[in-house]
Amino acid sequence: MSSDQRSEEQKQREKLLVNFDADLLSKLFEAKDHNERVSILGPVAIAMLWDSGQISDAGMSREVHEQYVKLTRKIEEQLKGVDLTGLSPEQVEAIAQEKGVREEVLQAQKIWEESKEDRILVREYIEQKQKLQGENNEGK
Repeated sequence: MSSDQRSEEQKQREKLLVNFDADLLSKLFEAKDHNERVSILGPVAIAMLWDSGQISDAGMSREVHEQYVKLTRKIEEQLKGVDLTGLSPEQVEAIAQEKGVREEVLQAQKIWEESKEDRILVREYIEQKQKLQGENNEGK
């Protein structure tokens, strides 16, 4: 994918994050399939859910985010004092098993991975929103 094409896609995504307009509806109508419609509406849904407080800055529902925080706190408590720097994933897994938090590590990793795309969209939306607020404040 070329840099120009990537930047155009980024511009489209940014536009979708803040503009629920006729252009968006036209693209939705012209979408070829379900996956294309999902890719168009996904950023809009994320923006609306975040604005309404239904998802966290990490792109997770409030309930899932709370579960993730509890898991990471338990992991941190059990691995306190263990230097994981430079260890392979296998070594980290063995230490987690030894400390009795292997299942918690696996659950936290799964939650983190499943929220990856939503987390990216939330961050992009927040950045875009801050940028627009800054532009609006400058214009006053």
